[in-house]
Amino acid sequence: MLVLCSWSFLILFLPKSVLCDLSCKATKSVAATEGEETILQVNRTGITEISWTLKGQHIATTKPNEPIEWKNRQFKTRLGSKPDASLIINKITREDQETYMADMRGLEEEDDFTQCYNVTVYKRLKYEDIEIYFTRAGETICNINVTCTGNEGSNVTWIYISNDTIEEPNHTLYIYHVTPDHSYNCSLKNPVSKVFRTINPWTLCNEGKQYKMVLLAILLPAAIVIFCLLIFFRLKKKLKTFRFRDRPDGFPVNDTSELTMGPVENPYCEILDHPIKQEKKTAHSRVAPMKKDVKTVYFILDKSPKAVPTEKSKQQNVSIYEVIKSH
Repeated sequence: MLVLCSWSFLILFLPKSVLCDLSCKATKSVAATEGEETILQVNRTGITEISWTLKGQHIATTKPNEPIEWKNRQFKTRLGSKPDASLIINKITREDQETYMADMRGLEEEDDFTQCYNVTVYKRLKYEDIEIYFTRAGETICNINVTCTGNEGSNVTWIYISNDTIEEPNHTLYIYHVTPDHSYNCSLKNPVSKVFRTINPWTLCNEGKQYKMVLLAILLPAAIVIFCLLIFFRLKKKLKTFRFRDRPDGFPVNDTSELTMGPVENPYCEILDHPIKQEKKTAHSRVAPMKKDVKTVYFILDKSPKAVPTEKSKQQNVSIYEVIKSH
């Protein structure tokens, strides 16, 4: 009794896959294409009814030449059946990737059979799924490393133009002394699709050279334009600085551009603190005050050093009256 209880306890905690293997008399692998229709084909005769189970849940019942009976709302709109009671799964997704069990009932007990279907969903490959990366070395002689990659779950192989399959680690080809007559096919395949892409290493070598030339052709004009812009803005900044020039009449003014653009300030007039607060004009206010720090003829004569009179000049400055009086 104790041994029986121990076996019952172990069976309860066995994984579902093990339970399926124990109950299934045969297992079939099915490769399904994502988003397309998948058929779980039944190849037995004398079958009257099939109960389809997924994860321990009864999802549908099929009978030869009869409509399907849905048992699960999740699959109601995506399940169908063929005349031989095979199950059809429409628009299959990655979430449908499971083990399906078909419990078949026949006319006789010996016709009863249980079969499991291990469904694996794959993406249909496209040409765009193949990605090529390469590195080039050498100037006169081209040596190139070409790497071909694809989606997860797909196998990558290189095929030479003579149909020789080349197995390379990391999906990389190491080609030395490239010549124009060498071509390779990168083949990408999975259980539901296969695509390939032809690679000419000589073209890749020239593409590397052209890339350098294009890069140089873009960077050189850009550098020249940036240099010219820097010079232009530097000169423009200098022209905007406040400079003074002397006019013939002695008045300091701004740059000639400011003479044409705006009125010239009167050097004889004092600038008021506030243009709104102006003094009342009188008859004396019409006379402009003397310009400050302006050198005139009288200013120069008045400020010029006076000569020291000599003895001779002192005698000449004696008046006639003093001469007569002395005599």
